[in-house]
Amino acid sequence: MTEFTLTHKVEHEIYRVNMIINELAEDRNKDILPFLMFVDSRYNVDWHTVNSEYFKAEKPASHPFGKRLLAMMEEYKLITKESSGFCLTPFSKEMVETGNVMLPHQGIYEIIVSEDPIFENSLIGCVPDEANVQSGFQEMAQRSKDKELFKGKMNETVIVPNTDQWVKKKIYLPLQDGKVVEVQEVFENGCKETEGEPITVKIMVGENGNKSILLQKKKGKGKKESDKIESSFHANFPIEYSMVVEELAKLNGLTYSSKDQSVCFTAELLDRVSGSLTMKLKGGDIFFDEYGTYRISEVNKIQVVPKNHNVAVAWIIREIQNEVKNGYVTRELFKKITEQKIDVICKCSKNMDPKTLRDSIWDYEGYIEFHKREDVSKRDDVFWHVIAVSDLSLE
Repeated sequence: MTEFTLTHKVEHEIYRVNMIINELAEDRNKDILPFLMFVDSRYNVDWHTVNSEYFKAEKPASHPFGKRLLAMMEEYKLITKESSGFCLTPFSKEMVETGNVMLPHQGIYEIIVSEDPIFENSLIGCVPDEANVQSGFQEMAQRSKDKELFKGKMNETVIVPNTDQWVKKKIYLPLQDGKVVEVQEVFENGCKETEGEPITVKIMVGENGNKSILLQKKKGKGKKESDKIESSFHANFPIEYSMVVEELAKLNGLTYSSKDQSVCFTAELLDRVSGSLTMKLKGGDIFFDEYGTYRISEVNKIQVVPKNHNVAVAWIIREIQNEVKNGYVTRELFKKITEQKIDVICKCSKNMDPKTLRDSIWDYEGYIEFHKREDVSKRDDVFWHVIAVSDLSLE
C-alpha cells in the first residue's frame, strides 16, 4: 500500500490560560473511586495505612505511588487533613455515593490558535503547562510497581467556547478518546498572548483512506516533540489520496488519470517502470489552492498506468523481451507471459481492454517470423532465445 508523508508549516499563536475543567470520567472509577471507597470505610487514615493496606507495598513507608496519589487527592480537595491523618471531603464523599468520579482538572494551559485552512471546523491541540499538578502524573505512573493502578490521562484537552473573549479567534483543539471536555471558566487575568514556537504538521495519507496526523513542536536545541491528533480528526483532514497523486504527477512532469486515480507513464519512461507497474517518483513542494503548500517526501514505489494503448503494448513487449532473455521460451510460456502482463495492466487501468491489447501483440509464430525476416547481422540475443527446439525444421 502506498502512503505519502506530507509536511506543512502552521501559522499560529499560543495563549496561556488558567482553566478549571470538569469531566465525568467513568474510566477513572478503576483507580480513584476504589481509593475513595477505601478511605471512606475509615474515619481517619494515615499514609502508612494506605500504603500498607491499599497498595500492599513491601515497604509501605517509601511507596512512591501511594504518596503521590495522596498528594494529588489533596491538591484536588478530595481529602482533607485530620489530626495525624486525613479523611474525605464532602465532594469526594458524593463521588463514593454516586459511584461516579467528577475530577476537576485545573491549571495553566497552552492553547494553540491557528486560522490555517487545514484546521477549519476541526481541532488542533491544548496541553497543560508543566506547572500544572498533572505534570506529576507521568512520573507517578513510571515509578509505580503496579502501573495498572494508574489510569489518568496526560495532555487533557479542552474546547474553548465562542465567548466574547474568543469571538474573533478560531480555537482548534483535539478530541480526547472521542470525548470533548468543556471549559467551565476562563480567567482573563491568566490569559496572555505569547509567541508561538514553530509547528510542523506531519500527515500520512494512505491509499486505503487511512490518515495519521502529528503536530511537531520544537523542544530544546533542535529537538522535536510530537502530539498525535486523535483519529476523530483524521476524517476531517481535507486532502485526499487522489489529490496528492494528481499533484505528485504534476511535480514529476507527468499526467494524471482521474479514472484510475493514478500517475500515467509514457514510452520514454519504460525503463523506470517495474514488472508490476510501479515506479519511483521524486518529492518536493506541492500546492493546493485552498489548503496551501505542502512538502511531499520521495515515493519509492507507486502504482502507475500506461498513458495510452500504444504505451501499454510497448510495456508488454518490453516485459516479454526481458523474460525471453533469460532462456528458451516455449509457445506455452510465451502465451503465459503475455496474458500475465495484460492482466496486470487491466487490473490497474480501467481504460485498457484486454482483447484490444491481445490483438495488438504478436502471437508466438508471428514473433518468430518477425525475427526470421530481420537481417542476421541485426539479430540480437532475443532471436536465439525465443526459438525453441520444437520450432526448428530442416529445409
